[in-house]
Amino acid sequence: MSDESKPTNNRVNVLLEWCARNHVFIDPHIRIAFIEDGVGCGTVGVFSTEEFIPPNYTLVRIPKAAVLSVRSCSLSNYIPFSPYGVGAQLTLSLALYVEILRGTQSRWHGYIQSLPTGIVDLPMFWRLDTTDISKDGDGREALAWLRGTEANKVINATSDDSLTTLVRSIGLPFYFRIRIEEEINRFYRDFAEPVLLQHVDVWRCSPGADSSGIESMPTLTGFYRAFSLVSSRAFLVDAFHGLSMVPIADAFNHIVENHVHLESDYNVCPECGSLQECPHDVEDGSQDGGRLASKPKENTLVDNHDIFYDMVSNIGIPPDSEIYNTYGEDLTNAQLLGQYGFILDVNDYDRLSWTSGEILQVLMPGRSSRPQVLAYLTDVLSWFARNQTLIGQSRLIFYKSSLEDCFLINGEGSLSHQLWSLYFVVSLYRRQLLTTNNDLQRMLQAVLNYQMTLEAGLDDEDDNSISLASSIRLSDPRVRDVLYDIGEMCMAVCLQRKLNSGKPRSHALDLSSDLPENAVRTQLALSLLISERSILDSCSSAWADLLNAVKSLSEDG
Repeated sequence: MSDESKPTNNRVNVLLEWCARNHVFIDPHIRIAFIEDGVGCGTVGVFSTEEFIPPNYTLVRIPKAAVLSVRSCSLSNYIPFSPYGVGAQLTLSLALYVEILRGTQSRWHGYIQSLPTGIVDLPMFWRLDTTDISKDGDGREALAWLRGTEANKVINATSDDSLTTLVRSIGLPFYFRIRIEEEINRFYRDFAEPVLLQHVDVWRCSPGADSSGIESMPTLTGFYRAFSLVSSRAFLVDAFHGLSMVPIADAFNHIVENHVHLESDYNVCPECGSLQECPHDVEDGSQDGGRLASKPKENTLVDNHDIFYDMVSNIGIPPDSEIYNTYGEDLTNAQLLGQYGFILDVNDYDRLSWTSGEILQVLMPGRSSRPQVLAYLTDVLSWFARNQTLIGQSRLIFYKSSLEDCFLINGEGSLSHQLWSLYFVVSLYRRQLLTTNNDLQRMLQAVLNYQMTLEAGLDDEDDNSISLASSIRLSDPRVRDVLYDIGEMCMAVCLQRKLNSGKPRSHALDLSSDLPENAVRTQLALSLLISERSILDSCSSAWADLLNAVKSLSEDG
């Protein structure tokens, strides 16, 4: 069979014909091609041709009228708009699913037929017993290995605020703390399926199955496919369309150091999508000009941003190479696996996180003292905000400005200053050193100075640094004791995390020596688990070296 006659190439050709009819501009410097994945699924990708592509070059221009969203789908009058989060994913999934059901009659058919024909292999579906996604127990085995990992947190994330808003808008009862796949099932059963059956005339355009292999009757498995496509491919484009399926833009695969990005103006009218002044700006009754008030005058002129979304190069792109977008600038492998179904061989953004409650459960099982510890922690973090440069050269601590997931270890095994601070306060509480704020700050600065000096001595083998550390120790032995506590607590928490991750009693196994060849999901899970345990080992090892130095100085004294 020639290349031109392969079904995959036919799907690309149909996609390109659809793009031409819908005025999606694709620059001749790039080509769209099908990438086989070795298991009969595959997807499209974007590649450069023979010429170098310079930075700031528009490669794709997608008319806003071509995107598939809750606003533009065939059931737009019956699906509520949800601006973000799981609520937006669910409503866009219904918008996409109705177009899948319409088959060749959908105005997006040429685009939809290029998408993966089955459920995208996301971990949220691995525990489900449906023939479309079962793989001889591989999914359940993988989930067993993901126990206690960051990916497990992503997979088992519970209802968010956007979903609360959505279920209220459609009149459904809301149940807190249920997993995403349970939310999918409930949304389909209580809202999506009734809407589809109430408006059969909208989607029942022809009997039988459409060319994507989906039966032209709504099913939960079919909705799973739509949700998996939304989860792995959708973009948040602007305030009108919200989360949307953006043809060709979603063909660029992910890498951290991406070549291209999607350009769009989010600040459009949420009622009509206009970037320019419109009647809704007057209707909203604002006294300050509303959404146009902060725009430079020239931005109110009609330009391409009012009718297009653009894919633009960030950097120069070499000839004959795949072109990548990024799905997020700092996504961890756990997030990539949970949301998109893959991981990177090396991911500098990997990190391990805890809540303060999880840390204190290990270090202080009794709850009565926690409020006092957390109150002093607030004071310590306020001090750090004013003195963050003090840890600028540390290998063991880094300053994290965001308060989200703040108790963490990064991919290099360093503690966030919030996590270090929690250990510090627990040590002071145990040693009954929590007295006045002035005493707290003096001890904080002394312990940090001592640690920074020790780190410098270990890095440079600088005898002067070690001698200085010794003199600090001699002036106040409590400084040494608190630092030693911090290291021991860090190592204890790392060990507890290691014991609680993966299958029970697997912490001492060499998982890298027995990766299963055909169990793709288990391979992904084990690779992620190995990486997380490596971070824990790196952190523990670094602190063990520091504590050995502290102990050596103590013995020499």
